Amino acid sequence: MKVLFNIIYVLCMSIIIILTTSNAFVDTGLLLIILIISLVSFKGMHSKWMTTVQMIAIILATYQNPMFAYFFGMVIYSLIMGKNFLAVLPLLLASYIFSSYIEIEILLPTMLLCGYLSYNVSVVNDKALKLAKKYDDERMLRSSAESHNQLTFDTIDKVEQFAKLKERNRIAMDIHDNIGHSIAGVLMQFQAAKKIDPIDKNKADKLYEASTKRLAETLGMLREIVHDLKPANLIGVEYIKEIVDDFKFCDIDATYTGNFTNISAVHIEIVTTILKEALTNIIKHSKATKVKLTLDSNKKYLRLFIKDNGLGCEDITENLGIRSMRARVENVGGNFSIGNNNGIVIVCVLFMGNSE
Repeated sequence: MKVLFNIIYVLCMSIIIILTTSNAFVDTGLLLIILIISLVSFKGMHSKWMTTVQMIAIILATYQNPMFAYFFGMVIYSLIMGKNFLAVLPLLLASYIFSSYIEIEILLPTMLLCGYLSYNVSVVNDKALKLAKKYDDERMLRSSAESHNQLTFDTIDKVEQFAKLKERNRIAMDIHDNIGHSIAGVLMQFQAAKKIDPIDKNKADKLYEASTKRLAETLGMLREIVHDLKPANLIGVEYIKEIVDDFKFCDIDATYTGNFTNISAVHIEIVTTILKEALTNIIKHSKATKVKLTLDSNKKYLRLFIKDNGLGCEDITENLGIRSMRARVENVGGNFSIGNNNGIVIVCVLFMGNSE
């Protein structure tokens, strides 16, 4: 747009100057210089500096022929496109100086029109660049998500094994740093209390009391670590009920039917993961006031049904979270579906015996 405007503007002004000039040789030479500078500027070579050179050349040419002042509009267009608003001031000063030699009532509207056009084109270009950047960012995000989903389940298993090993190391460090040190401290306090008991009974009793209190705290820490080690299959459906009970965003009408004693740890993990993701999405997007949850278990399958009464979505796009839920279910031969029916509906069916 900038190049097209400058080409048209230069051609029009050149024709007017050639037709009205009284010194064709000098004015033609000045026109050629301005044209060369403009061509270099079109190529984008040091555009900011070339615009400055162009402005100086046009001001000097105006001393020779005031008609060159009409080229100020072209320079203003380039300056505003480059957001060099203060650089317009010298042109306004030059217009005032040459006002006695040119028709200022024509020159100023021309300059204003060029500036207004340039500003609007600049705004449109900025919006286009922002939209293009947003599109590129979304495309990169989609590409990244697709690459992530193409990881093989063998790789995922390795990651899980590494996470388990890392967690075991963390627990070992907790036991060593916290439980071990605390027990060692209690032992030393008991030994010290035993030694001073015959000498200072009150001081020994205080040591015994402090040791007992510290031993109770150590037992509490040990219980927390053991609780964290308790696997999901030992908690079973009670773990799912705990997640539901802890959900405070809106009411959940939960129904549990069937026998849950023989559900595999893999199925419990899949159901809890899907439940957490679904409840997180309800908080983020649904504006729901009620959730219906049903968990059915029999000899053939385990079925999870979740429905909210929120805003829903007519055109559901499967983002990374939904694709992750689907992948977990389908990896063990189950069925996963998500839809819209006056709110989002999620159905997950896991078949018994397909937990490998």
